[in-house]
Amino acid sequence: MNLETEQIKRQAVGRWPDILRAICGLNDEQLNPKIHGPCPQCGGTDRFRALDDVAETGGLFCNQCFATRNGDGFAAIQWLRSCTFSGAVKLVADAIGQGSNAHHTPASISEPKHKTVHVTAEKAADALAWGMVQSGIIPEQRKPDAGWRYRNAEGSGAGAVFRWNLPDGGKEIRQVSAVRGGWITSAMPEPRPLYRLPELVESAEVWLCEGEKSADAAVSLGLVATTSAGGSGAADKSDWSPLHGKRVYILPDNDEPGAKFAVTVAGLIRKEAPNATIEVKWLKDDWPEIPEAGDVFDWQEQFDSADAETLRNRLQALANRIEEYDSPEAEASENESDDSSGARTFAGKSAAELWHPASQPVEWLVAGVFSCDQPTIFGAKQKSLKTTLLTDLAVSLASGLPWLGKFDIPKRRRVLFVTGEAPEAAAIRKVKRAAESRNLRREDFTDSLRIEALSFPTLPSLDDCQAVGEAVKEHGIEVVLLDPLYMGLSGLNTANLTEVGPAMRQFMEHCRPANVIIAHHVKKTASFDDAPNLEDLSQAGIAEFAGNYWLMGRMAEYTGDGMHSLAIRAGGRDEQFHLLKLEFDEQAWRAEFSSLMDHREDQQARKETERVNQYQASIKAHLNRNNGQATLAKLAEAAGTKTGRESFQRVIDELCDSGQYERFETKGGNNRPCKGLRVKGQKSADTVL
Repeated sequence: MNLETEQIKRQAVGRWPDILRAICGLNDEQLNPKIHGPCPQCGGTDRFRALDDVAETGGLFCNQCFATRNGDGFAAIQWLRSCTFSGAVKLVADAIGQGSNAHHTPASISEPKHKTVHVTAEKAADALAWGMVQSGIIPEQRKPDAGWRYRNAEGSGAGAVFRWNLPDGGKEIRQVSAVRGGWITSAMPEPRPLYRLPELVESAEVWLCEGEKSADAAVSLGLVATTSAGGSGAADKSDWSPLHGKRVYILPDNDEPGAKFAVTVAGLIRKEAPNATIEVKWLKDDWPEIPEAGDVFDWQEQFDSADAETLRNRLQALANRIEEYDSPEAEASENESDDSSGARTFAGKSAAELWHPASQPVEWLVAGVFSCDQPTIFGAKQKSLKTTLLTDLAVSLASGLPWLGKFDIPKRRRVLFVTGEAPEAAAIRKVKRAAESRNLRREDFTDSLRIEALSFPTLPSLDDCQAVGEAVKEHGIEVVLLDPLYMGLSGLNTANLTEVGPAMRQFMEHCRPANVIIAHHVKKTASFDDAPNLEDLSQAGIAEFAGNYWLMGRMAEYTGDGMHSLAIRAGGRDEQFHLLKLEFDEQAWRAEFSSLMDHREDQQARKETERVNQYQASIKAHLNRNNGQATLAKLAEAAGTKTGRESFQRVIDELCDSGQYERFETKGGNNRPCKGLRVKGQKSADTVL
């Protein structure tokens, strides 16, 4: 032992209780030599105590796992912190202010200071049970009757919830929390993660139950389910932002606290994950005799003879009771949780609050093409299949089948298709053709696709926007398709983006949480034979509004044979981009895609071939008219180009390579030396024109 270690050991004498609190998280009871209790490493009931001289030596004792080589505090630290002797010395030096990390001691990174750090969550639960025995809550030391682990989004442990059933029929629920080096007997810090967080992060639909037991019951049916730690009264202590953009089904217990839970969590989700779609399902709608406080676990047991798929379908079929929670009382509760007077503050949110949604994968309406929560503009020139392909998109979204046979639909959606350029009969004929191309029948749609062809909303009209919003809410609409935009801009100066932009925003806000796709026209001045750009969209403010875009132009004039050749530019704010060539057979309702870039290159190659052939013909004709020889300058002039052009030089090279022509040096009309081309074997004239 060197002099420095000896010095640290001398300075620790009399200070060991504080050192062990700071480094190992031991509390006053554990450092009291007169109290026997559970071991912080191996548990038990009364096998652990501090030695009588703990203040001077730091000695601890456990008759199960620390009965030998336990003479001083350095040994105790090695045991509790799983470190070497030199590591223990360094920790003590830091704790007493003698080490290099004296201003960043273990006390500052152990959380909290006076809590014992247990090796496992189960050991922490043993400590909780010992405390409950001392308090008379349970009669004897025993394991919990149930336990549930909570994890962070990346899968690391965050905490656990344990339940002890009590002799009187009640239950005692306690939490433990993960800290550096183990577990402590404290509730998880706020904001707490939702139960089964890693699973729900990857799912578009989540079932929100009241309690872990109910959530596990829903999971056993093949659903993705969650709950919040601490019961219905602590819902505001959890982080609800991971539900951003998801469809959330709330399954409350059948009692008054369950109803309050639904109101509370609906308000919290609207506040922290405003783009989530919320539905509330009542189990009593499927099981009228459900007992008071009955939950999905009880419901599953009642109908245990049914298979999981049947039970899932029965839950999905339950009516949406969200209206029951949009009463003035519910709104007041929500406003109270918002702590807002209604005035706009423009203060925004901290980046930390918004961090979690940014780490989530992009949710797609159409995989790699249209992302959720972004306004989508579907633009095309007149008579460029805009409505036809939009109809096909509506059918794909409502059925969950690929769009145009190429783009996957990750999730089936409820769609409202508002069309202003076709009567109902014409609109449904297109829908029927798109459906039949996928072998879909009338009964495959039920209420997943609705068509409004009788009325068209005016976007500047607050009444119209509110009416659309009510329809979205009543029918659970997830996507609103509006075709075409110009019909909804009545009364606006469409050349003024400060009028168009707010009107479109108002419409989109009232459609939330549904996604909005708007069909719009492209200017007549846009390129005829290529894909339009955003600046080709007619009227002001439209291009700026587009979070996703799909822009189409005809590559050839339509001849009435049902065959359409279209150039497409698609992209958006989530870094997606496509340049596509679409051949659409309207009679067979069949789409074939290829690369627009490849097509452009092929077109360029064909044009180059035509140019080369024209050059060759012009050059040969000029040589025939001038005794089989001419200067390169005259040949370029005859071909309508210049001698420096690469394509012209390539033609001269090819003619020479054919063996019929050759280059030669001659004099031009100004008697200056120049280069020429002649028929091979042709005698040069003194002057060549």
